[in-house]
Order: sequence, then C-alpha cells, then structure tokens
Amino acid sequence: MAEAATFYLNEAFRHVGEAFEYELASHYFGELLSEINPTDKDRKLANNANYSSETVELLRSDLGQPLSEETISQMSKAWESAQQMARKNTHFFKAKTEVSNISLLGHVNNLGFFIETLVNRHLLFLNMTGKLDDFNYLTLERAQIMNRLIYIFKTELESKKLNLDRVSNLMGLRNKAVHYTPENAKNFKIKLEQLFEIWKQLIRLLELMHKRELFNEVGYHESLGLEMNQFKMRWQNKK
Repeated sequence: MAEAATFYLNEAFRHVGEAFEYELASHYFGELLSEINPTDKDRKLANNANYSSETVELLRSDLGQPLSEETISQMSKAWESAQQMARKNTHFFKAKTEVSNISLLGHVNNLGFFIETLVNRHLLFLNMTGKLDDFNYLTLERAQIMNRLIYIFKTELESKKLNLDRVSNLMGLRNKAVHYTPENAKNFKIKLEQLFEIWKQLIRLLELMHKRELFNEVGYHESLGLEMNQFKMRWQNKK
C-alpha cells in the first residue's frame, strides 16, 4: 500500500506539472502566433470557408485545408517551440490563476487515490492494533472516503483541530473526473490557491496519521510537502 501511495503521489504531481506547462506553453504560443502574418492564400481560404454551425454536422464534415501549408507549418513550429520553452522555464502564476487543462484529471484522480490508499492503510493499522474490530473495519472499508475520514479524525474534528472541507472539495472534483459528463467537463476547473489549500489540508491529516502510526518511514506529510514546495519553486517563481 505504501508503494501504491508513492506511485499515486508522484503521478499526481507529474500531471499537475504538465497542466501548468501547458498553460505556459499556451502563453508562449500566443506570442509566437502574433509574429506569423497570414498570406494572400490564407485570406482566400478564409473567405471561401463555409463551416456548419451545427455541432454534429461540423464534426462529420471534411474541413479541408483551412490555411496554407506555409502558415500551418509555421504554426506547428511555433507550438513545438512554445512547448520546449515551457519545459525549460519557470514562471510566476498568480494565486487566482484558474486551470481546466485535461492533465488536471490526472492530478485529481491520482491525488484522490493517494489519500484513499493511506486512509485504507490506517484503518488496517487500527484493526491490527485492536482499536477497530473486524466488523467495523469491514463496514468502514466499504464506506465513502469522507465517512472513513470522519471516523478516523472524529476527535480532531470535534475539537476544531482539523477541517476536511478542502478534502471534500478534492473528492468532489474527483467525482467530476470519474463521471466526465458534458456538465462536469464544463465545470471541471480549479484555481491555484485552491490547490494549495487542498494540499495543506492533506498534509495536516497525513501528519496526524503519521503521529499515531509511528511507522519507520518518511512521513507522507513530508513527501507531499516536498512536492508542494518544488511545485511552488517552479510555478510561483518571481525571478
């Protein structure tokens, strides 16, 4: 379970890194596009274009050649250059930056798998140490993840030492990712500051689990904190 948790954590931050690389590449691409001037052939093709306004009909249509080969080639090279620059550079994204890039699906799903795996491991720990009987263990194992968390952290929640609102937000996003309906796809987005809040709350609950378990390992709260700090160094770099 520890190996699975490590895998999910690494995958989660690989995907969120890709999401912000795409955002930066899109910015560079916009700048490079402004330097490409349309040719007379492009203008002629644009004037002769006749695309359907009906979605299904448009998807079934052969759009032909919307731009000249010369311009398409320049745009292709611009996008390749933009991606290369984004892979190499750091950037400062404001806290209010909102992302909806498809790679966010990978972050949300894997981060959800990460915390759920460690919650399941903690329940097993409680069962093996006699703090949770077999019947309740099997019942909780089948329960919703938020119900499992509420059981584990009942004392901390009652004393206001822990809040699970951001974890609930994460699970809501993961539900949208798993059930990717047109409506969920439209609403699948998050601000950078909200990601930070989710990560910080996860660090807090993982720290509490680590203090109870006392396993001889680097705590997952430390691993998540390291991933968050590395993310900040690259994507909130003011240099």
